[in-house]
Amino acid sequence: MKQLTFYKYAALLLLLLNLGLITFFLVTRPNPPDRSDDFQARAIELLKMNQTQHREFVVSVEKHKEQMKSINNHQRDLLRIYFSDLLRSNSNVDSILQQVQLVERQKVMSTFQHLQELKFLVKDNQGADFERFMNQVLQRILVKPPNNPLGR
Repeated sequence: MKQLTFYKYAALLLLLLNLGLITFFLVTRPNPPDRSDDFQARAIELLKMNQTQHREFVVSVEKHKEQMKSINNHQRDLLRIYFSDLLRSNSNVDSILQQVQLVERQKVMSTFQHLQELKFLVKDNQGADFERFMNQVLQRILVKPPNNPLGR
């Protein structure tokens, strides 16, 4: 009889321990990192920017974010129209596709202009750092984020 009581208490203790561990891991799970702010901070650190460069860089980044947000919204609207034409028999598909291509071109040109502003912002002695920065930027631009199957 004593063995049976012992096993009951042992099983109950192990159950409580498991529930405690599960609760601990669920409560203390870290939030995913914010990619944009992290990359901006890494850029400032990598390029060893002074205060003036830092301020101008932040202004340029905010301007670029706003441009890209506007362009992406416009592109989303065009793509919605483009694919909704599958439900109708409109022949407007070619003109919408041309508009989508123009919007994609705007995105590339806007990003190029933003990076060009940054290139003019850094000093000659930061050239090697800028080259490393550009390699990271290209990797970020050309590789889709792992948690986003649609690449948005």
